[in-house]
Amino acid sequence: MCLRKHKKNLSNKCVAHIMEMRKEAAFNYRLDPRLAGACEKDAKHCKETEEGKGEVVECLKELFRKHALKDNKCAIEVARMVSDGKADIHIDPILFSACQLDLKKYCLEVQPGEGRQFQCLANALADGQQMVKECANKLTERIQLQKFAQEISPPEDLQELAESVYESPSRNYFLAVLGGAVLGVLVVGICCGRASKRIRKELKNR
Repeated sequence: MCLRKHKKNLSNKCVAHIMEMRKEAAFNYRLDPRLAGACEKDAKHCKETEEGKGEVVECLKELFRKHALKDNKCAIEVARMVSDGKADIHIDPILFSACQLDLKKYCLEVQPGEGRQFQCLANALADGQQMVKECANKLTERIQLQKFAQEISPPEDLQELAESVYESPSRNYFLAVLGGAVLGVLVVGICCGRASKRIRKELKNR
């Protein structure tokens, strides 16, 4: 959690190492201690034919999508993993594998990280572009997961908050409320300033 908050201050080598660890954890949930600990009970409902194939992680994501996870702490950790996959599609190897062709076709010049490639694919899907069926299906699932993840996992900083508001279907409402609040603060500030000047003037005249 600490490293995630200070990601911008980390060396490229450190960031690359963290990314590699997250990729491995996407295939084997046991390599993510927080996820494994929080989802110990829910993971028992997931079949694993072969360790390290990502079956349990995909199962937990599906249970999360269906609101079927029993433990709220597990839901929070799955939401974290879903958000990580949106930030960098390489951390979601199942989606990355399904969408490799479409990434090359529609997002070849899009730099990875900061959710750019995920958003590029989402835009292609929304625009009705012809995509690989497996990619379109998996991407649709991930977009739905993202909406659920935002509901239970609050933004950790102002940048994440701004991104979540911008991507929200209700962003015009949120921006209107924010604009009204700012305007209200300005009006109160002006009124208080004028009142303070009038009081100081009256005190000087006494």
